[in-house]
Amino acid sequence: MKQHRYDIHQVAHRLGIRIQRNKALCPIHNDHRPSMTFRNNRFRCWSCSISGDAIDLVRMVMKLSYIEAIDWIEGNGIGTCNHLSAASNPTTSKPINLDQYSYLFANPIITNRAAGFLFDQRRLDKTVVSDLHLSSNHTHIAIPYFDLDGHTLLSIQWRYLGCDPSVPRFSFVRGCRPAIYNLPVLATLQNAEDLYIAEGSSDCWALLSAGMKAIAIPSATLLKTCQAGYMDMIRHHRHLHIYPDADMPGMKLYQELKQQLPQLVMHSLPEGCKDYADFYKQGKD
Repeated sequence: MKQHRYDIHQVAHRLGIRIQRNKALCPIHNDHRPSMTFRNNRFRCWSCSISGDAIDLVRMVMKLSYIEAIDWIEGNGIGTCNHLSAASNPTTSKPINLDQYSYLFANPIITNRAAGFLFDQRRLDKTVVSDLHLSSNHTHIAIPYFDLDGHTLLSIQWRYLGCDPSVPRFSFVRGCRPAIYNLPVLATLQNAEDLYIAEGSSDCWALLSAGMKAIAIPSATLLKTCQAGYMDMIRHHRHLHIYPDADMPGMKLYQELKQQLPQLVMHSLPEGCKDYADFYKQGKD
């Protein structure tokens, strides 16, 4: 693998390094005047004497190994994160500072494999995927859970793209608390508008791609861990709808939500559709 394959200006931009006239503040030491230069696809700091190519820059800034730095460049670094099964209790893990992962979603990457899953298989709207700031590498899609402001990260979930049965299809970053997905829609929701509640992010993507306003609950087992304040906002909205998954967990989620949200209207999926994402995809085929 040749090191000049990676454009150092693009990599620096993803790292948050602002380059002007081939100079930037060095991110390694407490730099006050731009002492790092970029030439011939390499960098050098004339103050602390570090130098190298794009891989070296990622290694030093992110404190990664050589292989991890390549993975970060090619796949936005998802492979360096620890996973927590969606069925596990998140409170048993040490809380995590999500600010360190903000770079994942500031300049999202959709790999060819992820694009095949999102756009060819699931037929999702590309604008929806972009607005949700989904990112990916060669094995996972990174799903950010933002607060109402659309910027503050509350949680990060992975969607596995492979076929290994030992790897959970959905998992949270270890230390993250499950949250309600797509909370920013609540800030723009009008009283007369319909709001759809999905079980999981992928159904939410399909609902949004179909032109509906939607949020998602990770699962029935994690319903109690979702923030009470946001559930109160949902509870006061008059027009709530759900397409429960065509299985026992889907009906369990609906029944538990119905107890909290009496105005919730259930819609049945056509026979042969396991969830709304499947229903949406069949309508696009």
